[in-house]
Amino acid sequence: MTHNQLIQIIQSRGGKAILDASGEALSLGCEVGPFLCKPNLAEAEHLTGLSPTSLIELAKAVHAIGPSNVVISLGKDGAVYCGESGDFAVNAPRIEEKNPIGAGDSMVGGMVWALEQGLDFQQVVRWGVACGAGTASLVGTSVAGKGDAEKLIGQIIIE
Repeated sequence: MTHNQLIQIIQSRGGKAILDASGEALSLGCEVGPFLCKPNLAEAEHLTGLSPTSLIELAKAVHAIGPSNVVISLGKDGAVYCGESGDFAVNAPRIEEKNPIGAGDSMVGGMVWALEQGLDFQQVVRWGVACGAGTASLVGTSVAGKGDAEKLIGQIIIE
């Protein structure tokens, strides 16, 4: 089964598919309109063929391909969002980066948690960035928990 088939099945049954992929899987998955897509900057540029001066414009270009909501992760520079709730950017909290492995997955996990809480997309993205940064601040392959994210969320501002 392909990513795009899985997305279609999930959403046809009332679920909200979240796509975090690269290359062909990202391209094909976006075309079937997942609820949320979370590429990083390089993946978004490769997908669209753009290297724009405006990151919001890049998010809009990914959104135009099909996802209802797009969050482009920017690592230590935060994230940008485009979708059902307009468009905005968020900064990243200041951390001492120890190991970025798993930070993107933690970001997705934080956003899923926030969506389940019924939070709006500004808060969803803030929680995602806090979880990703929390994981990047830990040694080894540890992942941030809710308490780690709570310590950072106050530093994350919607721009």
